[in-house]
Amino acid sequence: MRLTLLLLLTLALSACQLWQQGPLYYPYAGGGYQLQTRWPGPSQQLLQQVQFAAGSRQQEFLLSVQLLPEQILLVALSPLGHELGRVELTAGGRLQQQGQAPFSDRSFAVQLLAQMQWSLWPLTQIQPGLDDLQITQQQQQRLLLDKNAQAVLTINGVGPLTTGQVTEISQPDYRLRLTTVQQDFL
Repeated sequence: MRLTLLLLLTLALSACQLWQQGPLYYPYAGGGYQLQTRWPGPSQQLLQQVQFAAGSRQQEFLLSVQLLPEQILLVALSPLGHELGRVELTAGGRLQQQGQAPFSDRSFAVQLLAQMQWSLWPLTQIQPGLDDLQITQQQQQRLLLDKNAQAVLTINGVGPLTTGQVTEISQPDYRLRLTTVQQDFL
């Protein structure tokens, strides 16, 4: 009887921990980040050129980004304008992703949104969502630090979004370069 009760209690506590992290939790570098579901700035639409490099693999595509208080929508397009995939996060916490790999992969969608938020959101809104991670900023560079204060991700080009702005996100195994080609306020 005691063993059964102990097992049920352990199972309940594990379930609570998973529920607390939830589907919008991005585990990273021994810690994690709880995604924010609302864009804190003015409503806008961006068109960004994306260059991605991981090892010997390189890829280029366009990214249409819609930032609204009630929705964050990312649509990846081939250089010819064909849709490769989309990621949508609503203010209510609903995440949908579709398209070709990797855009159809939920973990990729959460990673993409987390890194976008680390680049664009104010630090005061990012910090409460970090778990065993810390983010710092000096001028136009942000560093994501693990619990041992070691840099695990670097973001260069941080600042107010403008046309022509280049943001580079890098870690040991990949580099992502985003150039804002167009910005329209809605």
